[in-house]
Amino acid sequence: MSPPPPGPRATRREWIGLAVLALPCLLYSMNLTVLNLALPRLSEDLTRAPDGTSPAAGAREPELRKRPACSTSSSGTVRETGPP
Repeated sequence: MSPPPPGPRATRREWIGLAVLALPCLLYSMNLTVLNLALPRLSEDLTRAPDGTSPAAGAREPELRKRPACSTSSSGTVRETGPP
């Protein structure tokens, strides 16, 4: 049994179309990679005090725990409370 004949080959226009679709995907994935690598440093720089010292880890935790994110009313429905 012989193999089936090969199908039609892609033309130049089809290769250009593939490149037009693949290039933005490649650039987007590179952008996400760079962002994920730089995010810890950016976060550290944004939370640093004006004198250049870094605040203690978890310094904002008590502030965030003051109020629950949602509460239950007397009828049993859950509602969001929002920021203080």
